[in-house]
Amino acid sequence: MSRPPSVKKKIGEKRRERRDAFWPDASTVVYSPSAGGWAQMPRTVPMIASLIDSVSGKENPGRMYVVLWAYEFGDGFVEVPDPVQLAVEAGYLSDRAERTFTERMQTLMKLGFIRAQGSGLRSFSYVLLVDPHVHVVRWRKRSPHEIPDAWWTAFQARCATIGVSLSEASMDEGTVVRPRRTKQVLDRAAQVWKLSTDLRFRVSRAPVDGWVGLVLLAPLHPETGAHFEAEFPAEEFELA
Repeated sequence: MSRPPSVKKKIGEKRRERRDAFWPDASTVVYSPSAGGWAQMPRTVPMIASLIDSVSGKENPGRMYVVLWAYEFGDGFVEVPDPVQLAVEAGYLSDRAERTFTERMQTLMKLGFIRAQGSGLRSFSYVLLVDPHVHVVRWRKRSPHEIPDAWWTAFQARCATIGVSLSEASMDEGTVVRPRRTKQVLDRAAQVWKLSTDLRFRVSRAPVDGWVGLVLLAPLHPETGAHFEAEFPAEEFELA
């Protein structure tokens, strides 16, 4: 859940106060977004890159993954200006830089972290960066042995720290979830069914803008005999 602007402002002020207490000249020597040339990306990108490297042998395509995020403008879309340029930025400095770029991009696409569209003779002219949190959760769910346990534990902790809901990322259609015992969910259930048991729901529509469609598995509505279906804030639920 994102913090209100006023809370973010206070946190930012406290961080600057702490920083300036250590380094009084900090504001004159650090990089400022107002200078231009900055990129936004998930705080987990370094961890994702390390996972990519750990499952890719000696290729180290994680560096290319980080570079792609530096070319993204908040919409997951990357226009590749020059493959050799991106290869050099990722540290591939040999005379086969363009070939190395292609090989690393093929690995990223095979792993499912990107989609790509070619143009002319180039195979990677446009790239779509998929949500890495959703992808990793589904990967772990599908093939748990492929993601190291130590990495997964650290990744969960990092996501919790920065406010990324992995439960929401897991809510594919058909997934069974339960409420986090929040008053809003239980009060709504009690209103409809006059009950407050340990409810289980099936996801009927994956989360969109933080809201997930849910169908109560049982019991049926006492009057109509139908399944209750409605939208709830996805953050109020966890995997059953």
